[in-house]
Amino acid sequence: MKLKKLLGSAILIFTLVFFSNVFAEKPEEKTKSEAYFPEQTFTFDRVLEGSQVIHDFVIKNKGNGPLAVERVKSS
Repeated sequence: MKLKKLLGSAILIFTLVFFSNVFAEKPEEKTKSEAYFPEQTFTFDRVLEGSQVIHDFVIKNKGNGPLAVERVKSS
């Protein structure tokens, strides 16, 4: 009887240790930024020389990490 309890306890402990990975928290996926531009280009109309022209370009981050805009270039 004592041997059955000992064997049962050992099996229970082994099962808990073996399946502990199932209940463990999964590590977060590697964070990665993903820039998305709804508007790729914008063509300005004719303007008088010296006039100020403004247009806002929207950049969305569809990733799960921080997005840093390090450089902007016009053509």
